Amino acid sequence: MSIPKPLRRTGVRAATSAVLALACVGGLGACSSDEPDTSATPAASASSTSETSPAAEAVQAGLDKHVEGDLDGASAEYQKALETEPENALALYNLGLIAQTRGSNDEAEERYRAALASNPDYQPAVFNLAIVRKAAGDNAEAEQFYRRAIELNPGDAGANLNLGLLLRETGRQTEGDARVAAAIKLNPELVDPATQ
Repeated sequence: MSIPKPLRRTGVRAATSAVLALACVGGLGACSSDEPDTSATPAASASSTSETSPAAEAVQAGLDKHVEGDLDGASAEYQKALETEPENALALYNLGLIAQTRGSNDEAEERYRAALASNPDYQPAVFNLAIVRKAAGDNAEAEQFYRRAIELNPGDAGANLNLGLLLRETGRQTEGDARVAAAIKLNPELVDPATQ
């Protein structure tokens, strides 16, 4: 399993931040054996200020370590950011991402929910929380989170695909087929697992 790319904040080393964009394929889907490899890797978050706070600097240091694969170092930096900014959605989300990568779905869920308490419309946390809830066997809540992720970002092929597969699994074949078709239309590189 590849290490997912962490969330970046523009305005903090904007040149490197721009490298990461929301990718609907790859990353965390492998954390759950029944989920396709379609979870969202984090997106750049807009921040137009050129000044950086200690929390932003710690998040950036964490991002650098996260991208290099130093998850322990990244975790330490994200924790440092939370010391000065306890509701920093970027740090909370990325700590959840690390926990999910390591198979600690309970901790990941706690971090994603904290990120959403700070920013209820934070789509990457909504999407990954759907994956965690699906892995826990809570199809109803997973469906709610997938639908919310799509509401926040209708162009998210991964959320559409995962919702479609969940709908098929729960006996709603027609709606599931429509979501899978929508996902493939959004990202033609995706393949309907039913055709393989």
